[in-house]
Amino acid sequence: MGKRGQNEGSIRKRKDGSWEGRYTTKSGERKSVYGKTRQEVNQKLSKILAEINRGTYIEPSKVCFSEVYENWKPFGLDPVADATKSQYLYLFNKHILPYFGGMKVSDINETTIQNFINEKNNDYAPYTVRMAKTLVASVLDIAVEDQLIARNPARSRKKIKLPKDKPDHEKSNPLELEDLQSLLDHAKKRLLPPNKGVKERKPDRRLAMALWLGSTCGFRRGEVLGLRKSDIDTRRKMIRPREAFGTVNGKGVKKGLKNETSYNPVLLTDSQCTVIQDYLKWHAEVFPNSIHLFPSTKNPSTPVSPRWFTKMVADTAVDAGLDGTRFHDMRHTHGYLMMESGADSFTVQERLRHKDYRSTRRYVKASARRQRAAVQNVVDLVQKVSEKDKKNGAD
Repeated sequence: MGKRGQNEGSIRKRKDGSWEGRYTTKSGERKSVYGKTRQEVNQKLSKILAEINRGTYIEPSKVCFSEVYENWKPFGLDPVADATKSQYLYLFNKHILPYFGGMKVSDINETTIQNFINEKNNDYAPYTVRMAKTLVASVLDIAVEDQLIARNPARSRKKIKLPKDKPDHEKSNPLELEDLQSLLDHAKKRLLPPNKGVKERKPDRRLAMALWLGSTCGFRRGEVLGLRKSDIDTRRKMIRPREAFGTVNGKGVKKGLKNETSYNPVLLTDSQCTVIQDYLKWHAEVFPNSIHLFPSTKNPSTPVSPRWFTKMVADTAVDAGLDGTRFHDMRHTHGYLMMESGADSFTVQERLRHKDYRSTRRYVKASARRQRAAVQNVVDLVQKVSEKDKKNGAD
């Protein structure tokens, strides 16, 4: 056995060349830790002995992460909304449990978690990776409370590096006016499904109208699909969104809006009211009994399927030569065009019903044309002064 160093417990070199450190718990039980070098074992022993002296030492648990996850579910899943629960379950089943499920919680450390983050960051969006890490931390909080581990390694901010989002101007994808008009023109070409015994198919104005509302009012997809005819008040010139319509576990469901500012009314101009009233006349002919602004053709008592709607937007964008354009880009386009038209950022924030001004700043960055125009005004002023000075010098 190797010589015992000060405050080391006992350390010895094993026959296979590795090192073993032994210590005694307060209950009198002898335990061992192992490492490739004496220094590594010494660090492990020092940490354990310090925890024993402080009274914070917890013996390594044999409980696996998946077992703690089952104890976490009543606290982490039951209280949340269905849409959030669906998102959490997807992250656990797709990413977290396949990686951590069979690990002992006592074996999970900062390095383990950082490796998980690095692996996922290669193929998934930063938000997805950060959310997965947050859920891992939440489960390990239960392990701490149950005294299976002394501390939560996922809560270590100094040692764990999380991926950052792309800059706002890279995430937003506003359309130029010409591209927006092309998208709307292609959307107007869509036709309703044929009726039995009728060869001629009528125009389907739902997609074009939804895209127009997105680009002229800044609605989100769920808000547009959740609109009812009663939400529109052309007399008072406003639309008041009351609910969203989205997908949970593959099924369309009604949901609350994103936050409290999302319920603010969206003001309309006279010309917008005219376009909406014209659409409502068409709506009354095609969907006379539906309360929804964008009803399903199969079941007009419900809004169109979010998945169908997303596919129609994508297909129409491809037809218009704008592959990759999403409905949410209509919202970005509205904010961008408002900035281009001279609106200040606070007006844009109120219009888009952003809760936080930081969400509005992307349009300030995106409006390069407006920035160049402002710079050109400065250049023109400087040029005038220079020319005046030259003229005075010539005189």
